[in-house]
Amino acid sequence: MGRCFVIDPTCAFSFGHSINSIKYFKEIASVYFPDVRPIISYHLPMNVPLDDNQVERYFDFYYDQQISIERAEPSPKTHVSSNISKYMAAANSATTDFGNFLFYNKISSQDVILFPSVDYYSIVGIFNALEGLEAERCPRLLLRFIGVLENVVENGVENCFKLIDRYVKAGGAVSVSAETPKLASRLSALSDCAVTVTPYPAFQAQATPLSLSGPFYVFCGGAARLDKGFYRLADIFASVNEALGIDAVRFIVQGFPPKQIGADKRYLQRLYSIPNVELLDGVIPYGQMLDAYGRSHITILPYDERTYAFRGSAMLMESIILNRLVLAQARTAFADQVRKYNSGIVCDDDESFADAICLYAKSDRHFLIEQAALAERFYRADAERAYKQWLEGAQ
Repeated sequence: MGRCFVIDPTCAFSFGHSINSIKYFKEIASVYFPDVRPIISYHLPMNVPLDDNQVERYFDFYYDQQISIERAEPSPKTHVSSNISKYMAAANSATTDFGNFLFYNKISSQDVILFPSVDYYSIVGIFNALEGLEAERCPRLLLRFIGVLENVVENGVENCFKLIDRYVKAGGAVSVSAETPKLASRLSALSDCAVTVTPYPAFQAQATPLSLSGPFYVFCGGAARLDKGFYRLADIFASVNEALGIDAVRFIVQGFPPKQIGADKRYLQRLYSIPNVELLDGVIPYGQMLDAYGRSHITILPYDERTYAFRGSAMLMESIILNRLVLAQARTAFADQVRKYNSGIVCDDDESFADAICLYAKSDRHFLIEQAALAERFYRADAERAYKQWLEGAQ
């Protein structure tokens, strides 16, 4: 049995889910492969602890036009001339990276390359680098789509599947999965390639027991962004306070990253003025994030339904695994997962979010514990079954 390389060139941030995702995918892949090697962006800051995961910083970052990062210097890559288009430059950089990766690691058909969250330029880069290679040098590819950076260029997903189909027709082995059932259905229409569903891995965690006394805590984590419903929170909180009083419920909210603190001072002042709101920094250590989950009774995801029409939510999966029920926006792809696992309530608007918070705040907490535990068990079994099917098929 060959090696399994878990690759995410977009893992270049000291915050967010990407570094934890690499850890979780290494964990699940290690069940099926004896030699698992995570490889991420060269530009992940050196002060980000990688523990004993043996993660290698290697790939360049291809999305400077869309996302600002602090690039490590000196970069090991020779940047392409600025005279060509930004799209061509990114594609060329990715192609060079993956060509060198295949060569220096002596990749063969015995190896598996797993992309936990597909991004457009990595797909272009890997397939360009594989073009024309003899069959014994072509690895099996496991491509997991999550509906984010596959769409960075017009018709990006369609272009990805043209490359997949061409590789398969040439004799290459590819297995495709999607984070949500809705996304899997959408992708299935683009190709004859079968698309399975692989939710966020059910990582091993020790959940903090739910507090049975004292105020009821609600946690809204993640980036303070419009598409994540940050600007809806004050109205939701005000409705809850009006219904139950300010002593019944406490709200824990993650704020803006440091560079965006001044982005909307008026709204931040409004949140600060609500006495039962605890505003965290925009970038917090993972331990502090776990502490926020541990103090909470439920989490809320008032995300934009158009942005998340096909996308999942890592915070939803973390909430389920950490035994916390979730309030989710209707008509998002992850709302279907909330219904499937009976892991909370699906809400239509701000009023229904407030009503659901009040309902849970007045509920017997033993009931919340039992429902969350059942959801976690159901989710874990479903996720383990999905990865067993996907990863065993790659052996």
